[in-house]
Amino acid sequence: MYFNGKIMTAFAAFGTTGAETVYSSLAAAIADVNDNTTENAIADMAAAKVAVFTADNGMQTVMLLDDVSESAAIDINKDMTLVLNGHALNLTTAEAYLNFTEGTNCTINGEVAGSAIKKEGVTGTTSLSTCITVNARGKKFKVVGGLYTLKGSIAKLAMCFRVNEVCEEFLLDGATVDVENTKATASAAKGIQSQGASTILRNTSFTVKSQGKTTTVHIVSANGTAEISNCEIASVTVVDASSVQSVAVDMTATYNVENSTITASGYVAGGILSKGHGNIENSTITASGFSVYGIDNSSRAVVVNSNVFTDAHGAHADDGSSYSMGVNNRGALVCIDTDATGTHSGVQSGGDLFVKGGTFSGYSHGGFYFIHGAENKAYINNSTTEFGVYHGSFEDFGSNGTTHRAEPLAGFYMGLDSLDSAGISVYMDGCTIEGQGGEPFVVRAGAEGKTNTLYISNTENNATTTKPIRLNKDQTTNRAEMKIGVGCNFTPDDTCNPAYAEETGKLYHRMKDDMQTDGRDFNALLDYMQQ
Repeated sequence: MYFNGKIMTAFAAFGTTGAETVYSSLAAAIADVNDNTTENAIADMAAAKVAVFTADNGMQTVMLLDDVSESAAIDINKDMTLVLNGHALNLTTAEAYLNFTEGTNCTINGEVAGSAIKKEGVTGTTSLSTCITVNARGKKFKVVGGLYTLKGSIAKLAMCFRVNEVCEEFLLDGATVDVENTKATASAAKGIQSQGASTILRNTSFTVKSQGKTTTVHIVSANGTAEISNCEIASVTVVDASSVQSVAVDMTATYNVENSTITASGYVAGGILSKGHGNIENSTITASGFSVYGIDNSSRAVVVNSNVFTDAHGAHADDGSSYSMGVNNRGALVCIDTDATGTHSGVQSGGDLFVKGGTFSGYSHGGFYFIHGAENKAYINNSTTEFGVYHGSFEDFGSNGTTHRAEPLAGFYMGLDSLDSAGISVYMDGCTIEGQGGEPFVVRAGAEGKTNTLYISNTENNATTTKPIRLNKDQTTNRAEMKIGVGCNFTPDDTCNPAYAEETGKLYHRMKDDMQTDGRDFNALLDYMQQ
């Protein structure tokens, strides 16, 4: 009998003791489910590769009994569960994929080992190469377990999962998504692109490796939400060209990332591109390449108890032509007990910044580099900033074949004598400066009469350098000022321009007052961003 004990056990798990109908192909089985008929069913049990039955919950269930291959798109327009049952669905052409259309609540169950949906080694080009497309208007779609691969495809759009905006909720749990040697000519090769109202990714491994642009997880729904937890997400671009970017996670939705490992490598590489309001917690984000960042924040983000590490490589890896930043902040960013490392800077900020705890390291421009942010404010408390040392192994091979690195500039660098970097105020309390080779602090003037000011108290300078703190040259209109308060182991005498370095025992209290002069109380900002 074809239905041996193993198959019967699988049926029993779904509330039935046998198959109502069997089919020789998946396309035939789903056509009958769509039409509520048994027109395509077969009687020959030995030839059966797919079974259809009704589970205890009333859901139509389609189960693979063997590996199957399909060469055309398959539309699913009824609620159903597809059980892979330890077998593989092989999509053999560029045009073949599963298309879950409007009005479907569906589940793909790949919990049995060996379960897979694969599109590998296909030839030819198409406008869209995908394994699964979800167009379930107002419905929920769930994928549990299984391996999903897209390899060797060339298309304008190439992605393993494509979730359109009509989907209410998309859940991917305990799966493996692998996209390799796939090129998207009009976009980036992707593991998943979701426009759904809610996207939930749990306990899943994503890898995208391409000779073109890559974006492993792309959440594009500006009004939606996204959750990533206990995931491993990797993006690899193998082409050295400045126009080819490798991004692990691109977020436009309101999102939460926790307990995850995110990596990106390529000529231009980024771990998390944060365009929506987000929280990142207990995660590790790394990026390596010619010009890279761990997190690029252009909206509001809170990063807690995480590690961000970036590494630049290639010729002139840290002399300005290429570099890495742990975090690039262009919005409003909160970092709590988080470490960030870059060959250029730990954090480059042109937005508002609140930091409490953590170590921030940058080989050339130090732990914090404030630039391209007119009239922004930052508050840094109980943190360590390092320069001239690097915890990775980046190497810079110059044109003469010798290994060299640009001379470190500073542990803390602020301003750039330009209007877009003017009027910046930074408040630093209870911090430590470590490093070697450059100045511990560099504060440069603003422009058009807007002063850049560093307020500092209860901070130790432990840098092994004989160079003084550097303030801008004496200027009457555009000024750089450093207010040195209580609890510091340095004085205005340590600056190269002490006329602008004011020492006062009341500084700490004044700092708190000044933080609220333009309505941006950073304690309130922290509370607001964590809501």
